[in-house]
Amino acid sequence: VHKSTSFPTGFTPPETPSFTFQVKVEGKPLANVQYQLFSDGSGGTILEGDAATDGEGRFTLKGGQTASFPDIPVGVDYVVEELLDVTAAGEAESPDAQGWRMTGAAGDKGATIAPRTIASFTNDIASFAVSKKLEGEAPAETPTFTYFLTDHAGTGIVAEYYLYDSVKGTMIGDDTHTTAADGSFTLQPDQTAVFVGVDPGTPYSVREQSQKGFVQTLPETPAGYAGMTVRGDTVETWPFVNTTSEATGSLSVTKTVKSSHSEDMNKDFNFTVRLEDTEFNETLGDVQFDNGVAKFQLKHGDTKIIEGLPAGMAYQVTEDEANQNGYTTTITNDVGTIPEDNTVAATFVNQVTDYIVPLTGGPGVHAAWASLAAIAVGCAVLLAVRAKTRRKQG
Repeated sequence: VHKSTSFPTGFTPPETPSFTFQVKVEGKPLANVQYQLFSDGSGGTILEGDAATDGEGRFTLKGGQTASFPDIPVGVDYVVEELLDVTAAGEAESPDAQGWRMTGAAGDKGATIAPRTIASFTNDIASFAVSKKLEGEAPAETPTFTYFLTDHAGTGIVAEYYLYDSVKGTMIGDDTHTTAADGSFTLQPDQTAVFVGVDPGTPYSVREQSQKGFVQTLPETPAGYAGMTVRGDTVETWPFVNTTSEATGSLSVTKTVKSSHSEDMNKDFNFTVRLEDTEFNETLGDVQFDNGVAKFQLKHGDTKIIEGLPAGMAYQVTEDEANQNGYTTTITNDVGTIPEDNTVAATFVNQVTDYIVPLTGGPGVHAAWASLAAIAVGCAVLLAVRAKTRRKQG
């Protein structure tokens, strides 16, 4: 009886728990029968030469081990089943509960044949992997890159993973790591995170947080690997590749107002630029970034050009007044990445949609102000009527 485990090629699998089996011959448990325990197949190293099943024909194997039962007659019916594990407290626990999902059947049966009958069982723990590679001139200090594991709605996924040296294929440390509540985790160059225990069919996405001095070249989109699903038949590895770069680019923000009212044309509109690098603290021209955030104001016809931003940096531009107070706002390029040696243009166009134009042809007023004026007039009339009524009663 052989127990094998499936794990990504090139990586040493972690030590497995003990999996419990039961063997029966001619319908009866093979109770209290000695067997040899091998490290890998019947030709491997003997770990134990006089192991024996219990009174119910049960025994345990770890990943890669084989139990060899000698002196079994040819042509007899046998059944081997992988059972629930029994904890120290006497409670049954499936290997799946420990992250090791079973692939294939949980049982094997038939008639014994010469010279050997082999019953094999395979368990898998790995779900998918994320690797990091850095190209170009190595920086003086080893950089650390941040990633986000989320579902398709953008909510962080809390999951366990083993950290590996991508070159040697060996595990870094003995324990598993866990993503933060927002799904974040970190990797350094030549490291791979092998995620375990995430059920097949689970939707997920992985993206990298952009960082000054580095440009992501794989995948090409800053969204990373989006819309993925955990597969049960294979373990997919998602590589992220960056190059060191001091290249810069520019971001322009333009404000346009479409209105016939001078109040709108002379109004200050409030903008915020957020860079994904929350440690970006620099002054570029007249724009000050604190923890990756800069604020400024624009009037109709104004354009703010921010030069010297790191190429490849993800950004987001927002306007406080967008789609507020009677404005319908059309926006372009409010999110994206800074291009190398080029400028990306974000535009915000506010169209006034709720003016009331009087019959006299005047400039009109916002509907909201008109409504407030109507309410005020109504209240004044009501007060006057009540006052007149009180005088008559007096």
